[in-house]
Amino acid sequence: MAGRESNIVELVTHFYDTFDPPPQTDPGVYPAGLTDYIQVEDRLTVEIIPDGVHVHPLLIEKTFRCKGIERIAFITDGVKGADNPPGVYDGLYPGVQVEVTADRGVRRTADNALSGSALTPIQCLRNAVHKFGRSLVEASILCSRTPVRVLGLRTKGHLAAGMDADIIVMTRDFDVVTTICCGEVLYQA
Repeated sequence: MAGRESNIVELVTHFYDTFDPPPQTDPGVYPAGLTDYIQVEDRLTVEIIPDGVHVHPLLIEKTFRCKGIERIAFITDGVKGADNPPGVYDGLYPGVQVEVTADRGVRRTADNALSGSALTPIQCLRNAVHKFGRSLVEASILCSRTPVRVLGLRTKGHLAAGMDADIIVMTRDFDVVTTICCGEVLYQA
């Protein structure tokens, strides 16, 4: 990003999902590790996959309390099969068969390893409200404003004069009715 020092780390991707816990070297003593440091480092924003599979809900709540809404970005880790109904699919990854599950993410059939999520951006928003008890405003910050801030997209993320006017209109059940991008209607249910 222009004007920023390139050697400053600002974003932690896949928070918790790819972090091994530190070894316990003294029985009965909690070993502080990298995730503990990330939680208290105010300069870092974390990305979390809020599907209830990649990160335990209790750890997400801990992150809300430590980082605050402005330092958390909900992301999908969605693969080509995102939003597909549960089932076994070929071709989501070249030469790899995966199973899309409702409650265990996307798993490789060969070894049952987690291999992405079936989460969509609108499901991230739904989960922020329904699974994690956030208001619609907070969910919008998690799923829109914080991610675009991290990406340095200055004309996106909120509605105001001079912004791009990217808007989704939803029902109370979070079903998308209209999608507007740069003021142009791209989708109408």
